[in-house]
Amino acid sequence: MKYIYLFLFLSFQLVMSQKDYSNQWQDLYSYNNVKDFTIVGNKLYAISNNAMFIYDIETNETQKFSSVNGLSGTTTSSVSFDELSESIIIGYENGLIEIVSQDSRVTPVTGIRDNLILVDKIVHGVYSNQNQSYVYGDFGIVELNVDAFEFGDTYKLSNSSSSNIVNQIVIENNELYAATNNGLYKIDLSLNPVDFNNWTLITSGNITNLLNLNSKVFFTKGNSIFEITNPSTTIITESKNILDLSVNETTNELVVTMSNMVTLYEILTFAKTDQVDFSSASDYSFTSTRAIVNNNQVYVNTTNFGVLKTLLSDKVNYAELHPDGPSANDIFSITVSDNQKWVVYGGHNPSYNGLNRFRGVDYFIDGKWNYLRNNQIGSKKDYVKAIVDPFDDSKVLIASIIDGVTELNDFNFVKRWERANTNDVLPGHLTTGQALVGNMIVDKNNLIWTANSRAKDNQFFSSYNGEKNGVDRWESKITFAEIPGSEGYVRGFNKMYVDQNNNVFAASARTGLLVFNANPIEDESKRKTTVLNDLPNNGELNSNYVFSVVADENERIWIGTGLGLVVFDDYKNLYNDVKRPAYTLIIEEDGAAREFLANTQVNDIIIDLSGNKWFATQGAGVIQTSSDGQKTYNIFNSSNSPLPDDTVIDLELDETTGQIYMVTEKGTLAYDSKNEPFGTKITSVVAYPNPAIRNQTGHEKITIVAKDGSGIPDGTNVKIMDVSGRLVYETNVNQSSQSFGGKVVWDKTNLRGNPVVSGVYIVLLSSPDGSETTTAKIAIVN
Repeated sequence: MKYIYLFLFLSFQLVMSQKDYSNQWQDLYSYNNVKDFTIVGNKLYAISNNAMFIYDIETNETQKFSSVNGLSGTTTSSVSFDELSESIIIGYENGLIEIVSQDSRVTPVTGIRDNLILVDKIVHGVYSNQNQSYVYGDFGIVELNVDAFEFGDTYKLSNSSSSNIVNQIVIENNELYAATNNGLYKIDLSLNPVDFNNWTLITSGNITNLLNLNSKVFFTKGNSIFEITNPSTTIITESKNILDLSVNETTNELVVTMSNMVTLYEILTFAKTDQVDFSSASDYSFTSTRAIVNNNQVYVNTTNFGVLKTLLSDKVNYAELHPDGPSANDIFSITVSDNQKWVVYGGHNPSYNGLNRFRGVDYFIDGKWNYLRNNQIGSKKDYVKAIVDPFDDSKVLIASIIDGVTELNDFNFVKRWERANTNDVLPGHLTTGQALVGNMIVDKNNLIWTANSRAKDNQFFSSYNGEKNGVDRWESKITFAEIPGSEGYVRGFNKMYVDQNNNVFAASARTGLLVFNANPIEDESKRKTTVLNDLPNNGELNSNYVFSVVADENERIWIGTGLGLVVFDDYKNLYNDVKRPAYTLIIEEDGAAREFLANTQVNDIIIDLSGNKWFATQGAGVIQTSSDGQKTYNIFNSSNSPLPDDTVIDLELDETTGQIYMVTEKGTLAYDSKNEPFGTKITSVVAYPNPAIRNQTGHEKITIVAKDGSGIPDGTNVKIMDVSGRLVYETNVNQSSQSFGGKVVWDKTNLRGNPVVSGVYIVLLSSPDGSETTTAKIAIVN
């Protein structure tokens, strides 16, 4: 019978090409953990956690292919090559199949993923034979028409309600063999393979690999290899479980992969011809799950070094094959400072206890990623933030939620700063004495401030002055009065922000928003400090779990909590005993008023070079709005952008390029919003493309920018007229009404929203008082 009740979904598949986002997005993914790879001709195709790369064996060039290029960004599981269509086929743990054509077009086939009945959907691979392809995995076997991007019949390989897990399949002499977790099965393809009664069980057990070679079919069970005609007699026995079988195409040898070595066998006598022991590698310590021998080169996948290759005649010296990138995807925070990027991999649980991640840090400089292993920076753990010293960019401080502050100089370990060697300026935990530093930030005077969790005597903040030497760098500590409801300490710190008046804002868990003025002061007892929390006269926040904060140019404080967003605008009373309550932001959407980001945890907030606000959320992606929050420009999530996950834990602005870095636990991306900073005066402008030609790529909109790159000033009036002087379009460069900052983007429509006709148009820019003007001409060809 056909199992139509289970696989009816195969007739209702969503098939559409994925969008390429590479014009504005760049991935900072790690390609080190290679889960599967294949070699076809001179190209090596490898998948990492959520992306793919292509390595050209002849030219040694490496090409990245990720969610930026149209892949889903979810967790991969297999990669195959269909020679008939010359397509790459990527399988995913959620059942998704993506077919990448030779022109890099990505087409998803979603029938397995979207099935509501299936529980186990991991795709283990795709096998192609002549003009038919088969997807196999935890769900059984499904026919795949690669050209039509659609599934056909499904073979469940079971009479029960659940399918057998299919580890691998091959076809030999018109018989299909399936290695499953419950035995090795075969069927003559002249029979109906949908009916499980037509299948024959050859041998029982967990059969992990299949290979057809010289018209013979070999299979593995545990650490042994068998041939299909005599399935009970062992041909080869290894010391460890066999993870992969392949063929040395040059010599027709059998290639056997175990976690610690690769062994080659002559196919007729099964005599061992060669062996590669991974423990002999001079610079690497690794294991592997797959090996391919190609033209006297051995290629193996690894979890930390991409694909490693060595000569069969060498076996000691290896080369790494993978695109440049961070060492892993699960970044906790990123810091961008001039030409440097630093990422750390620490973090904490919901109780703000460390995760015990003994992970190093990565940094990007001079166009290349570099890794500092944990033992290179003192074997400490749970690093949460890196700061480049503003007085000396060769020095970097790294905060640990467990072990104080690590100082590096020229990327080498110098010192670990804790309570004992900072003259108690960096305080210890109120009972254990450990220096728990939850975050750091640089103030307007270039001092670095640490946020000290659970600090003794409420000494929650300490300053580091990079202009000084030795212990004198640690200058002052700030003591807060007892905070109501804090249980005598601040459990953990989240994001920090420094405003234009050098007030430091620190979001905290359970105790609200801590604020102090960081300007130098002779008498610490007179230091201005305050707390915004849920109490009357203290801001009446909607929650004391505060995750993020910024203060804008209008002295409004935007506070992201576990229950949404609130705005505090009683800045003049910030340090007074009585403060007005913060309010939720009400916006209009489809003619109805609603609360912006209601009941949504806001993990981070930043303000870009054009004054727009960006909100990173727990489960709703990233939202870009106007400066007042009333207009939403973009909502980025995993369904409409390259973001691999809808929970974004960190945002960072590159103040030089304007790029926005978005950090998720599944990878980090950089977004170029293509906006401009506002200028201070009106200068000559240029429009592009000019002429703008209908139906030509990139000519859909016209951009008007300051010729000298200084930006168009905020408040500039913009009028576009035809040659007869009739007004065609009008706007205002205003950070509250448009997202592009100091430039104008015109979609070639008139005031009624209709496309304008061909012709020459005059652009007139003027300051609000008319004292500054400039003009430009635009030609439009329809």
